[in-house]
Amino acid sequence: MGGIESIIGYKFKNTSLLETALTHRSVKGKISNQNLEFLGDSILGFIIAEVIFRRNPDFDEGAMTGMRKNLVSQKPLADAVSAFGLEKYLRLGKNEHDHNVQKTDKTKCDLYEALLAAIYLDGGMDEARAFVKKTLGNLLEKLESEDERDLSDYKSRLKEFADKHHLLLEFRPMPASDEKLFSFVAILEGDEIGKGVGKSKKEAQQKAARAALENLDK
Repeated sequence: MGGIESIIGYKFKNTSLLETALTHRSVKGKISNQNLEFLGDSILGFIIAEVIFRRNPDFDEGAMTGMRKNLVSQKPLADAVSAFGLEKYLRLGKNEHDHNVQKTDKTKCDLYEALLAAIYLDGGMDEARAFVKKTLGNLLEKLESEDERDLSDYKSRLKEFADKHHLLLEFRPMPASDEKLFSFVAILEGDEIGKGVGKSKKEAQQKAARAALENLDK
C-alpha cells in the first residue's frame, strides 16, 4: 500500500478504505469500489465547480459549466490515472478478460473516483481537494488559458451580426462590484443584451459580447 500512498501524496489511517478503492468488481468475495466510485463522482463535481468558481468569479455560467464538463469526463480522469501509474495497483479477477479491463478508460475513471472518495472519507475535504489539485491541476490551468484565448472572437462575431442586420452596437461601461475589475454591457439598438466582467476592458467587452451572442441564440 505504501507505493500508491507515496504516489498520491496521502497516507491512509483506515487502510481498508484504500483496499476497497483498489478492488474491481471482478474480484470475487470482496467489496468492490463501485459504491466509492458513486460517491467520488459527486465529490469531484463539487471540487471542480468550486475551483473554477473561485479562480474565475467573472466567468459566465456557460463557460464554467463547459470547463467542469471537460474535467469530470472519462478521458481526462483516465489520463490522470495513467500519468501516475495508478491502474497497476487495481485488484482484478483472475481470468484474462478481467485483466484486459484494467486498460479501459472506464475502469481507470472509476478507480480515480473511488480513490477520491476513499481519501475524502479518511481525511476530509481538504485532502480530497489536494488529490484533485495534484492530479488534475495542470489540466485545469490549460483549460482556463484556452478559455481566455477563445474570448478574442466574440466581439468581432457580434459586430458582424450587427453590421449584417444594420443595427447599432455599442459597449457601455458599468460600475463593477470590485474596483480591480471592469464591467461592460453590450447594447444593440438601445437594448441591453449582454453583460461582462473582466480584469481588463478588453476582457469585459469580450465577455459581454459572448453573453449577447448566447442571448441572441435563445
